[in-house]
Amino acid sequence: MKYKLSEVAYYSKEKIKTDDLSPENYLSTENMLPEFGGITTASSLPTISTVTKYQPGDVLLSNIRPYFKKLYYSTSEGGCSNDVLCLCAKDNIIKAFLYYSLKNDDFFKYVMATAKGTKMPRGDKSAIMDYELEVPDLETQQKIVRILSALDQKIELNHKQNQNLSDIIKTFFKNTLNGISDTVKLGEISKVFSGKRPDSLNEMGKYEVVGARNVMGYTNAYNQEAGTIITGRVGTLGIIKRYPRKTWASDNTLVIDTEFKNCIECFLSGIDLNSYNRGSTQPLITQTDLKNLIIPFEKERFLTAEQKMTPLRNKIFNNELENEQLALLRDALLPKLLSGSISLESMQL
Repeated sequence: MKYKLSEVAYYSKEKIKTDDLSPENYLSTENMLPEFGGITTASSLPTISTVTKYQPGDVLLSNIRPYFKKLYYSTSEGGCSNDVLCLCAKDNIIKAFLYYSLKNDDFFKYVMATAKGTKMPRGDKSAIMDYELEVPDLETQQKIVRILSALDQKIELNHKQNQNLSDIIKTFFKNTLNGISDTVKLGEISKVFSGKRPDSLNEMGKYEVVGARNVMGYTNAYNQEAGTIITGRVGTLGIIKRYPRKTWASDNTLVIDTEFKNCIECFLSGIDLNSYNRGSTQPLITQTDLKNLIIPFEKERFLTAEQKMTPLRNKIFNNELENEQLALLRDALLPKLLSGSISLESMQL
C-alpha cells in the first residue's frame, strides 16, 4: 500500500546539549559520506548550545546538495546539525524498512526535483514528506529487512576484513623501512601527473570518472588501469585512493604511477598533504611538490615488500568489488520483493 512519508515518519524535534556530544556522535553534512558511504568522525563540534537529537534506528538525511546521496541509519544516540534531517519511524513502519525504502535513486531524484536553490540546492522539508513509498504489513516488512540486512552484514564483514588487511599492510611497510638509510625523491621512482577532463560524460558509460574522494560520473573511455594511486590536486587534499577497476582520473586529481604501488600508497597515507597546500581560494597541491617528497628507499627491500603485500591488497580489491555487487543486489531486491516478482519464501536465509 502506498503511503506518504509523513504518514510513516516525522522529523525529530528533540534536542541534545552540545556539551554531551563528541566528534564520534555529531553529524553534519561534512562528515556524512556520499553514495550511502556512512559517516566519519566530525572535525569539530558546533558552537550553539543544543542541536537536534537522533537515536538508534533514526534515518539521517543530509539536506544540502541531496544529489550526493548522504543517508545514514543510526545505531547510537547523538546530535546532528540543522542541515541534517532526522527522520523517526512511526508505529506502522519498521525503522530499518524506512531506511531501505529511502535508500534508492528514485527518492533522491524526487528530493532534487523539489529542492530549492541552484548552486547549493536544499531539500524542501515539506515536499520530502509528500514522497510516496510502498509499505506492506509489519510481518512482510520484517521478512524483507531480514533479507536485506543479511546482505548488509556480509558487506560489513568485508569492510572489517579490509580494515584488518590494511593494518597488516601498513605494519609490514613500517617494518620494511626499519634500517633503511638511503632516500630518494618520490619523482625518481614514480611518475606523477595530472588527470584530465573527459571529452564527455555518459550515465551509461562503462568507466567511472573519479576524483580524490568519490565517483563523479561515467564515460566511455578510461585513462588509468586498476589499482593506480590517485590523490586530490585541487579542492580535496590528503585522500589517497586506489580504485579496483579501470577508471578515468579527472582533472582535479594527481596520478602516481609506480612499480611500488603498495609501498607508495602506505607512504603517502602517512603524510599530511594538506601542509603542502598552495591554494588561496581553494586547496591546491602541485606535481612538483609531490615529486619532491623524500622517502626512505632501498629497491630490493621495496620489491620484496611488494611481493608480500600485493596478495593482501588484491584481496582488498576483491572485497570492494564483491561489496559493490552485494549493494547492487540489495538495492534491486526491495522493489522486486514488494511487487512480488521475487517471492519472499524463495529468498529466506
